Amino acid sequence: MPDAQMNAEDFADMSSGANMPLLDESGRPLAGLPPSSSGLADVAASIHAHAGELSADQCEQAIHWLKALKTKDSAAARPASEFPAVLNELRNSLEQIDLQRRGHRKLWLAKGISILLALVLAGAVGLAIAHNWLALGMALVVALALFVVAERCTVSAIRIFKEQEQRYLWASIRQARSVSEINQAGIFAYLHGATFGTPGFSAAGARAAMQAERERLADALYADPDDYLVSCEHVLERQD
Repeated sequence: MPDAQMNAEDFADMSSGANMPLLDESGRPLAGLPPSSSGLADVAASIHAHAGELSADQCEQAIHWLKALKTKDSAAARPASEFPAVLNELRNSLEQIDLQRRGHRKLWLAKGISILLALVLAGAVGLAIAHNWLALGMALVVALALFVVAERCTVSAIRIFKEQEQRYLWASIRQARSVSEINQAGIFAYLHGATFGTPGFSAAGARAAMQAERERLADALYADPDDYLVSCEHVLERQD
């Protein structure tokens, strides 16, 4: 449930735009606000006065109303049928093609080394039959080295393909402009209760699971107790 004792400063800090104080210490709109901010100040005052009386569901409903008001005339809206073309463009982007080629090069290198390894092992069998133990030992050492190199190339290829998949997934999600598109991008993929064909699947259950996940994601995006998007310290830490 919301905190009814939110400070007046909170109504300036909780914005991604140009912030300014809206309420005085008693929770009333500040005197002398520009006309463009008076309506927002009235909304903030109402929230400050009644937030403690609202349930979590009622808060979510109010947020949904405001979000619908914000996006009702959005020029970014587009038919959901156009989004597969966006995904296809991302899938065939230069970045994706480069990662795919790098992964394939590593795989082919691993295959070539594996063939060479097989030839060395075949030669080692012959050396064993001929009782040439010194040469056999050298062949086994070479075989071990080839195995290690082939394994590293395979692991490197797997990591590159994983990176390719992750970059495509998150690029797709960032391009989405609606719930339908973000669903096509895959954000609800493998969500428990929303996967078609699993035991106990139902359309109503899948809808409820996706609605709950949307609410959880929205809460997580707005919950910033460490001021992660305000402070640049986390960026500096990554550079150290």
